[in-house]
Amino acid sequence: MIAMKPLLSVDPSEDTQSNHLEIKYLPKYAHFLLAHHLEEFTDEVLRLSHEEEVSYFKNFETLSEAEYYELNFQSNERLLQKLSEQNINEFIVAATEDYINNRLPVVDKDDILAEDIIIHSMIIRKTFRHFLKEYTKEPSYFVLVMDDVDSFMAAYNISIFKAFLLIQQKKIKTMNEDLLLAQKLSKMGSFSWNLQTGETKLTETTKTILVLDKPITVEEFYDYIQPEYRTLVKDAIDNAIKGNGTLECEFSYMKDGIEKRIFLVGLVTYLDGKPITMRGSVIDKTEEYTLIKKLKQSEELIKL
Repeated sequence: MIAMKPLLSVDPSEDTQSNHLEIKYLPKYAHFLLAHHLEEFTDEVLRLSHEEEVSYFKNFETLSEAEYYELNFQSNERLLQKLSEQNINEFIVAATEDYINNRLPVVDKDDILAEDIIIHSMIIRKTFRHFLKEYTKEPSYFVLVMDDVDSFMAAYNISIFKAFLLIQQKKIKTMNEDLLLAQKLSKMGSFSWNLQTGETKLTETTKTILVLDKPITVEEFYDYIQPEYRTLVKDAIDNAIKGNGTLECEFSYMKDGIEKRIFLVGLVTYLDGKPITMRGSVIDKTEEYTLIKKLKQSEELIKL
């Protein structure tokens, strides 16, 4: 088998699909392959693998041909051994634990794509089917064995895809955390505004910039804008919603006695021509604005 194992699942040992597999004919077939065709089984897997484009194969380029073959030989031997002993769930659990701890040989868990999972499943099914003619000439028995193979691969793939989705969720969570950290360091936050309900959502950095402890309505937001800028901001927002969908404005903001210089950018999304949401960024330009203001004051003093 290709040197790839079932991916992370929440807990494959509790997966009812794999715990209650009714595999009757596959164990004897797996024993036959293990005893008589293990090398040929590995050769066929490798042959099919080279015909398909599997993204994580690049990881094996560092191995010699002998090392690559031995890795796959051991993987196939382990698979057929567990199947012949009817330890299907044990195989899935053990392989999943290897994945959780990133103990996959050569391949990093983050390198595996959804299409790799599908191709891998196809290769294993094709290989099992390829050697059936050596095992039985009875068409009805052929069907029974392949039904078992399909049942095994279904349980195997359920574990893999559950794992894949979980991994992607963790990646997204990490990316979001990194983004929020970057926003905090750059003094830039994000917001979303539901134009249908009026609901607003603010990141923690946005709340810090705007000196808020909770989201506020747009009307409350206008109250904190310095009077001389309110019309400018309102017009910019109205033009974005009713016009080209793009918001960009800079203004002074006062909350709890703290004055800020804010740069606001946003994009409006539409559905059937109706504005649905506005998403954007809130950038704290107070330090830059204050510095420029001081420089201008210094220039005026020099002129005197």
